[in-house]
Amino acid sequence: MNTCWTPAEGKSDGRAETRAECLEGNFRAGVLAYNASRLRIDVKTPPGSRPLQNLAPADIVNHLQRAFAAADGLIGAHCIHELWMRGAMSINIERALEQLWACAAASVPEWLPMRYIEWLPEAYEIALGFRAAAKGRSNIYLVLLDFIDPR
Repeated sequence: MNTCWTPAEGKSDGRAETRAECLEGNFRAGVLAYNASRLRIDVKTPPGSRPLQNLAPADIVNHLQRAFAAADGLIGAHCIHELWMRGAMSINIERALEQLWACAAASVPEWLPMRYIEWLPEAYEIALGFRAAAKGRSNIYLVLLDFIDPR
């Protein structure tokens, strides 16, 4: 794809710059051009805040397709996460994850799983029950151990 997305209409600006030039210029500006300011997503936006929660499914899919085209792992991750939390079919989530990791692995945030986990929404509900014992930052780590018991 040789075109950039403009914030106004989401169409090519007609310039013949490469995708790399487009991404580099937008990176220096601090935001990808197609990411309309109403999304309010940056690297500090946690998935639990669900910034896309108020968008229609078609709008989320549209943003996801644009994220694929722009190799934008952050926006793509939030789109996939929102569709996941809404109960999208696992095959669709798997395909989206595969495509995002293939085209934007370097910019995919660390919180996005590499494969579909059926119980992820329930894990979030459980995690919400934990409270920090003191002020400051605290993290809950989820480690998926995938092994077969040899017994």
